[in-house]
Amino acid sequence: EQGALLARRPEKQDDDGRGGQATPPRLVRTGHIEVIVDDFEPFQRELDVWLTAAGGHVADASLSHADGSVGWGSLTLRVPSDRLDALVGWTEERVQVENLALQTTDVTAQWVDVDARMENGRREEARLQELLVNRTGSLADVLAVERELARVRGEIESSEGQLRVLRDQVGMSTLTLQVQVRTPYAALLAPSFGDEAANVFGGSVSALVATARGTALIAIAATPWLAPPLLLLMALLGLRRRRSALSMG
Repeated sequence: EQGALLARRPEKQDDDGRGGQATPPRLVRTGHIEVIVDDFEPFQRELDVWLTAAGGHVADASLSHADGSVGWGSLTLRVPSDRLDALVGWTEERVQVENLALQTTDVTAQWVDVDARMENGRREEARLQELLVNRTGSLADVLAVERELARVRGEIESSEGQLRVLRDQVGMSTLTLQVQVRTPYAALLAPSFGDEAANVFGGSVSALVATARGTALIAIAATPWLAPPLLLLMALLGLRRRRSALSMG
């Protein structure tokens, strides 16, 4: 009897696992939006208030700071799916939107398949448990049933996990929000007389140092060429002095 049970698998019911009962569409909605703001902190505070009221939250945040304040940020927002359009509309009213993309993925077939496999697994689990309670077969048959029961429970747990993920994706939409802080325009100021004088003096000193350095390098380079003529001139002067001395004596 146990062997016959192990060989028999529950037949899969209609696609929805409930005898043909219609399954509502299961849609996963996601989006990406890029905005420009004048100041990050006030915008973030308003966004947090809106998300709290709508039942959403910030799932992840990456911020880049410049001069002590946020200059760029990437926020991953989770919001109930029926509030995604409202969140996009609220953002468009508050700040300058540069890019916007929304996607909808139909996971109805995947949902139905996972749900049906889970229900079939639970029915098979109940039959195997009943067989273990009766224990009418041999020890080998009982061990085989226990192994099959462990396998079925593993499949049920896997299906339950997949269904939880699908429920979360369908129930809560994910919106990636990239925020760029607008850089304020600062007019260039004309340099003062003191700044101009300092720049001119610094340039003059630099030119003087460069000239002196160049002159020294030229002198060093010319030394090997000047040595032989100087030695010859010194020898001629010495010879002339000796001749003068002899003529006077």
